[in-house]
Amino acid sequence: MKETMRKTVRAAAELSTAAAGRVKGCLPLLLLAAVLAGCGQGVKVTDTIRWMNGTHAVATAINGRDFQVFGLKSIDNDTMQKQQQYLKDSWEVTDRASAEESLRWLSEEGHHKAYEKEMGVLTEAGIAETAEAERPAFIFEKFETTKEEAQLYADFYAAYEKSGTAAILAWDYSRAMALIEDSYIAGYFTETEALDKSLEMAGRIQETYSSWDAFMEAYLTGYEYWSGESSQERKKIYDDIKGTEHSPYRLEWGMALEKSW
Repeated sequence: MKETMRKTVRAAAELSTAAAGRVKGCLPLLLLAAVLAGCGQGVKVTDTIRWMNGTHAVATAINGRDFQVFGLKSIDNDTMQKQQQYLKDSWEVTDRASAEESLRWLSEEGHHKAYEKEMGVLTEAGIAETAEAERPAFIFEKFETTKEEAQLYADFYAAYEKSGTAAILAWDYSRAMALIEDSYIAGYFTETEALDKSLEMAGRIQETYSSWDAFMEAYLTGYEYWSGESSQERKKIYDDIKGTEHSPYRLEWGMALEKSW
């Protein structure tokens, strides 16, 4: 008997209740964008900060914010309260402790752990012994799914064979970097704390990937894994940002990341 693809595989890789509540954490900040548009510079932006901003510049651009600055030039009570409401609704983050927990979840579990478990389910089903060209048909026959989703999962598995969880880990790491900055704006971290946390995460990112393109490939694969949708729009935004004069993607991937605050 065929089984529903996403329902069955994701049941086998089910997130904890606390983690599942954070799946919403990557939703666009469309409502918040209007509040934060036109932000300025709260700390002197060095190349290290620009590099760190580059790890989530695509989402920052989508959300109508300036990826050239860290945080905001000034944060008033109204802005802070709106940011706190966003974090509560999207991440179940209501204070410093819950912000720390969400960051821990993204770093240690996130969607990359569910991805690893799902790929394990496919491995146990026998996909590794199936020729790559035949894998979409294998998935379609084994699970109750569409041909489009079968192809998508075949691509996910190919990425997993090549890179393991690093195939989508950038998705979780990028959101962690954005969450640190958002939690700073909300008042849960000081500016120095947020930059210190960003620098630590940036080091992990730099060690895991070899280039901006490699990092963004994993980010886009992670987006497709989470959403089940094409990442072409985000890929275009990445390409557009690369073409700007002050793009963070013009910085060397392996540059020394230094504390300057």
